[in-house]
Amino acid sequence: MLSLVASGLWRYGWIPRAEPSGEASEAAPTARRGLPGHWQLVRLAIALVALAVPICALFGYYALAEFLALQMIATSGMVAVAYLLHGAVRDGFGFLFGDADSAPRRMTTMLGFSQRDASLLQFWSHLAFDALLIVAVIGLLLPIWGLGWAEAWAWLSAIFTGFSVGSLHISLTDILLGIVVFVLFLGAVRFLQRKLEERVLPNTRLDIGAQAALRSGVGYIGVTIAVLAAISTAGIDLSSLAIVAGALSVGIGFGLQNIVNNFVSGLILLVERPIKVGDWVVIGANEGFVKRISVRATEITTWQRSSVIIPNSEILSNSLTNWTHKDNLGRVELRVGVAYGTDIQKVHDILLECADENEKVSDWPKPSVLFKGFGDSSLDFELRVYLANILDFITVQNGVLFAIDRRFREEGIVIPFPQRDVHIRSGSELRVETAGPRPTPAPSSPRPDGAENGPPNTDMPGTDAPAKE
Repeated sequence: MLSLVASGLWRYGWIPRAEPSGEASEAAPTARRGLPGHWQLVRLAIALVALAVPICALFGYYALAEFLALQMIATSGMVAVAYLLHGAVRDGFGFLFGDADSAPRRMTTMLGFSQRDASLLQFWSHLAFDALLIVAVIGLLLPIWGLGWAEAWAWLSAIFTGFSVGSLHISLTDILLGIVVFVLFLGAVRFLQRKLEERVLPNTRLDIGAQAALRSGVGYIGVTIAVLAAISTAGIDLSSLAIVAGALSVGIGFGLQNIVNNFVSGLILLVERPIKVGDWVVIGANEGFVKRISVRATEITTWQRSSVIIPNSEILSNSLTNWTHKDNLGRVELRVGVAYGTDIQKVHDILLECADENEKVSDWPKPSVLFKGFGDSSLDFELRVYLANILDFITVQNGVLFAIDRRFREEGIVIPFPQRDVHIRSGSELRVETAGPRPTPAPSSPRPDGAENGPPNTDMPGTDAPAKE
């Protein structure tokens, strides 16, 4: 029956769900084209066993025919129960890690898991349960196919309680328990980080960079504790990893120097804090705001909204400019030139008035005007203004320059531009004296453009022989 009744038991289960856009009619015929390869093999095996039962009975092997028939029925029932349990548990996981609007999903979010973390946890939960279900089904099928319950139970006990391979002891139960401990510790660390970020740190006097460093430090310490707890729970002897640690140290010495260097540099950045999250920094040719500092690299968001990933070792080994390291106070210089003959005291007063009109210019230190000197075509001035928040420099610079241009137009002050006087000089006449009489130049013909004829550019010396004395 399992092998012959194919339309209901072997095909309809793989028809995908109907889509709202009406794609079900197109998907259903595609699903009926055939079965997955492994199910075709299962169906063929069932057909062969079902065909062997009457053949064995026909040739007188009644006990073998009865054994095959009963075992096939018992196996089919066991597999059917396993599939029902598999589907029920998967539906339960789907309900637990389902949509973000569901109550269980909200509980998962409260524990610090994002949508991606919940999907990963759901996947690994499915995988772990499927592995356990396969082991359980195999353990229950072995006695059905002739292996005694005592032997089957001994095998299952050896798999779960542990077995030895040489000097290495492997226990599936301890490994699974270690994984569970690691997941629980990791969830507790994420929950603690979220609470620190949402409840505790905003109520302190720490700046954003210090809060990010503290949150990252708690995460690193928590992950380290979770790994150590999982290893201890799994029963792994750390002394047996001495050879692996030695090989790892050799690898660090040869190929992992940059990774270790960046890792140590990241820890130094988090502790020393020459830069912090939110700082406006200039590192080489890159300028922008620090978005994230990890143990390997630092992410900077530029003014063009692009992300630049810079290794931590380069930040420590090279010089950098941090505009907001201690505070946001900064100075902006605006250069302007006026024409010669302008009253420089009047220009000085106008520049200060334009600076004082801008509300974002700091009152202390006060704006100042510096007469830089006499340029090629202008009298050069420099207006220096201080800002309480240097991040407003673009707005302040734009506003002050607009005000300066408006006041100069009102007062009739000219802002010159570089001028150059070009003098065009024709080529001088070349005269060559010879020992003999100079030849008489032939009359020149009219020029094609109708202009007056001028003297020739050069006077070539004559070719006559010198006269005798």
